[in-house]
Parts: sequence; structure tokens; C-alpha cells
Amino acid sequence: AVTDNYGFPNKNIGDAFLLVWKPNKGKQVQEVGDSALRSLLQTMLLLSSSEDLSRIGRRKDIQERLPGYRVHLGFGLHYGWAIEGAIGSQE
Repeated sequence: AVTDNYGFPNKNIGDAFLLVWKPNKGKQVQEVGDSALRSLLQTMLLLSSSEDLSRIGRRKDIQERLPGYRVHLGFGLHYGWAIEGAIGSQE
């Protein structure tokens, strides 16, 4: 959903992913924001309709260990200036 909507994965951050959309290649800021939101909605629809995730969540061993378990997603959206790339000391 991300690359289909002009975004690209930047990096994996443990249990999260940083996904980036940039207003370039003739894309206006509004169009880039709409693309990011469209990706979010497509991702939510795909995951909520996934038979594989549903089957895993219903497994007896998972429900015994984590009663009522289901997949949860969190999303954040930032617009504005950002530093991109590796930051830190040489050591």
C-alpha cells in the first residue's frame, strides 16, 4: 500500500516502521498527504480482512496466554521539516 501511494519504507524501528512520503516529482503537499492517508486506510483494510491474522489470533494457545488477543495497529503522521539519515558520534 505504501509504495503504491508514492511512499517508501525508510527503516525498521523495533516493532515499528518509519515510512516516508516526500513532496517531490511534481507532487503537491496536499497530494502527498492524501497518499499517506490512503496508504493508512488500505493497510488497515488489508490487515482487518486477513484470514491469516484472524486464524493466528484465534489459536487456542494464544488465547489461553493472551485472552481476547487481536492485532492492534498504531499510526502517526507528521508533516514538516525532519532530519533524515544516521545521526550520532563516530564512535
